[in-house]
Amino acid sequence: MVTEGFRKLFLTGTKRPRAEPIKQSSQSPGSFETEFQQMLVNTSDWYDEYGSLDQLKMLCKDLIRPFNDLQKAKCTMEVFKLMQSAGYLTATNFEVLIDVINVTGKQGVLEENKLLKDTYEKADDQVKSFTSYRQKLIKFGNKLSEGNVTTLVNLEKISKKYSGNQWTVILDLEQRGILNIHKLEPFIEMLKEKELTLAAEELEDSDECCGNTTWFTGT
Repeated sequence: MVTEGFRKLFLTGTKRPRAEPIKQSSQSPGSFETEFQQMLVNTSDWYDEYGSLDQLKMLCKDLIRPFNDLQKAKCTMEVFKLMQSAGYLTATNFEVLIDVINVTGKQGVLEENKLLKDTYEKADDQVKSFTSYRQKLIKFGNKLSEGNVTTLVNLEKISKKYSGNQWTVILDLEQRGILNIHKLEPFIEMLKEKELTLAAEELEDSDECCGNTTWFTGT
């Protein structure tokens, strides 16, 4: 049984050219670091209210090791701290946040602080932080209705702990090997048999899906 509603707060906006890593030319390192930390606070507060922590966890699954640390995160700021520890998020290079915005469609967060907005407006839309497969999973999740999630929960015997929304369901299916990048066809066929065709189509190969995506290695 789905335990929470689905909020369709996927705010859209025009993607911009990607910026080079921020240079600390006109500010002292201390003041720039303070501005960066405030940006993280503003961004995490906005995302906690309007975004989805479970969606963010699913998107960042390949970046954070061990995954159990990511699972334990109780708010967006804790995910940001894990990104910082892994080297993906720094005061001089926070393109991973730009990629999160572009992949999830959460452009509304840009109004929360000038530093993030200025960087986003200079950035391009080539996602480097997340693989095309991870982006497909976001599109797949966005196509799953509450009824679709209930179908998957019942069909795959997903425990109550992971049945709350489409993102926890996807994570559970991945952890159990049911949803796997190397054997997508059986899963896609199952979705179509259960009349979840729209969602299934998001997992199929498509030239327009995600473009040429490379791994972002952090700094």
